[in-house]
Amino acid sequence: MVNIYAPQDLVGKQHLWGYLSAFMRRNGGNYVFFGDFNVVREAGERFGSVFCHTSAQFFNEFIDDAGLIDVPMVGKRFTRVDTIGAKLSKFDRFLVSNAVYDCFDNLQVSVLDRKWSDHCHILLHSNTMDFGPSPFKFFNSWLSLEGFDDVVKGAVADFVSDSDWSKFVVLKNKLKFIKARIRSWNAETRSSAHLSSSQLLGRLVEIDNFIDDGQSSDDLICERRGILGDLANLEKVRSLDVAQKVKATWAVEGDENSAFFHALLKKRRRQLMIRRVTIDGEWISDPASIKKAFFDFYACKFQPILGVSFDRRSPRFKSLDPRVASSIEVEFTAEEIKNAVWDCGVDCAPGPDGFTFRFLRHF
Repeated sequence: MVNIYAPQDLVGKQHLWGYLSAFMRRNGGNYVFFGDFNVVREAGERFGSVFCHTSAQFFNEFIDDAGLIDVPMVGKRFTRVDTIGAKLSKFDRFLVSNAVYDCFDNLQVSVLDRKWSDHCHILLHSNTMDFGPSPFKFFNSWLSLEGFDDVVKGAVADFVSDSDWSKFVVLKNKLKFIKARIRSWNAETRSSAHLSSSQLLGRLVEIDNFIDDGQSSDDLICERRGILGDLANLEKVRSLDVAQKVKATWAVEGDENSAFFHALLKKRRRQLMIRRVTIDGEWISDPASIKKAFFDFYACKFQPILGVSFDRRSPRFKSLDPRVASSIEVEFTAEEIKNAVWDCGVDCAPGPDGFTFRFLRHF
């Protein structure tokens, strides 16, 4: 852990960033840098004073080259204010190594009250937030797994619809029924895949021990090669799932880079995580209260407007030509619907039901 109080001049800060980078290269390990860095990373971190692009560029280059993570900060935008309150800056922060960030879930920095100081106290802590079970999301890699097609086809065959339901309700309920079957299948598959991976790794260790003892044979070499292939396939499926989560593609000679995908996923989660909201001037961090605040906000937004009706015809509203109107009231053909679905990207974000267009096209 390194406490920083950076100099104010540009040259002094350059020397400091260079010294810290060299120190990290000479001394391996994981680092936590914190304190007053006397520099901001972007123009939005200053108010009432001149933003220095050069100083910010050198600071950002140091962070990138050292592989550090700027821990997300909540509570206030600025951590330093002058005596008259005209100049505000975000000088204080925590920079941590990737390994440190991986060890703690939901690591964050809270900005505390400034009180008599011109700097706010900043607190590094891990805040675990449970928003309940994750919503269903279909992963395209499941289509390549043995038995998945049978699960979906079996669910469709077992589904029974009420004759009074509209076609929209039938489709919604059918997808809901399929979703329940897929959840059960996924739970069993993940459990067996974890067990299979553990067994393969155990057998791989046994074979390596035989080889080290001079008991190698063609059968053992062949078995070892097969185990490595099976482990690579399991890791490939996991990598594809992570890649779909971050909406990224990455391939080098046909091989997936798991570390790359996981780094993107963590970055995306840091950016999208809602850690607290302000309600009537008070910061709320309880997950149940946050969910209720969002629900109440949008429930108020989508209230019907009383006394206003859009059904009545008025000369103020322009009407379509009857021939144009009749052309857009023609029923859709199955071919048009299929073309619309096939024109959509298969790897786009899933809809509210959790299914992707690749799932719809496949089945």
